[in-house]
Amino acid sequence: MFRFSAFVDICRDVSRFRGKVAAALCAIAAVVLPSCVTDEVKEPWSVGPGDECPRFDIVLDDGSRVSTVDLAGRRTMIVFFNTGCEDCRRELPVIQAVADRLGQDTAIPYIICVSRAEGSAAVEAYWAENGLTLPYSAQDDDAVYHRFASSVIPRVYIIGADLRIAAAYAERLPSADELLRQMGQ
Repeated sequence: MFRFSAFVDICRDVSRFRGKVAAALCAIAAVVLPSCVTDEVKEPWSVGPGDECPRFDIVLDDGSRVSTVDLAGRRTMIVFFNTGCEDCRRELPVIQAVADRLGQDTAIPYIICVSRAEGSAAVEAYWAENGLTLPYSAQDDDAVYHRFASSVIPRVYIIGADLRIAAAYAERLPSADELLRQMGQ
């Protein structure tokens, strides 16, 4: 994952040796480059619309288990995030707004948030601090995430009733209205 602090350190070192032009280029790159959504991968990949939903089995924050087969028969949104990611922090309130408008009338949530390599203590604290009520599965590693993609968060998948990916979004998500439309509302 791209580490913004490492980038800043590199820019400081470059500016000492190369002068103001290099420092200016680093400053521009710091604004333009995303701070939390890139990974060093040789060939980025992701499942996309039309692909079968990857198999997974997770435990949600309330202790219930959810697996791919539990999603059959209705649309579900799976959201991959890390609370240290600025883009994720920007998009999670949009996901919360969608959840609030969808309501919750089934045992299996319509929206499931899955952390990417972030444990339950950090996710629970962030949820409490920001008033989020979305169901989540805190994952200490990125094994579940890597069933869906190799890089970039936030990442959202709309899973169809047939367990195929109906829509996929990365980094910048559409509006709450568009996500609701994708969810069939």
